Amino acid sequence: MYVLHHRIVTLKNGVNPKADHLNYFQGKALQLLKDAVPTVSRVAVLWDPAEPGRHVQATEAEAAARALGLEVHLLGVRSPTELDSLFTAMVRERVDAVLLHPSQMFGPP
Repeated sequence: MYVLHHRIVTLKNGVNPKADHLNYFQGKALQLLKDAVPTVSRVAVLWDPAEPGRHVQATEAEAAARALGLEVHLLGVRSPTELDSLFTAMVRERVDAVLLHPSQMFGPP
């Protein structure tokens, strides 16, 4: 299983200069993954629905993946205690790669 993690720069005042281009970065990361591992067909997107703006980012990642012909599994994670069951589900669904959105739970953006 391959894992992609977005590193988005956030300024000290909380403004994210790249937020408007996040869909581009998600699409680019997924395209690079598909180029590097052409057999990838199923991608899980792990995101924290408790954080503002993450739902939009998750649906943009979903759209980018679908545009590349990838099967997408959006998996909202509210607590680290959910991770074991989510990884079990990803194995059961034969997910090839995971797109991990930055959050307080997964690590700093």
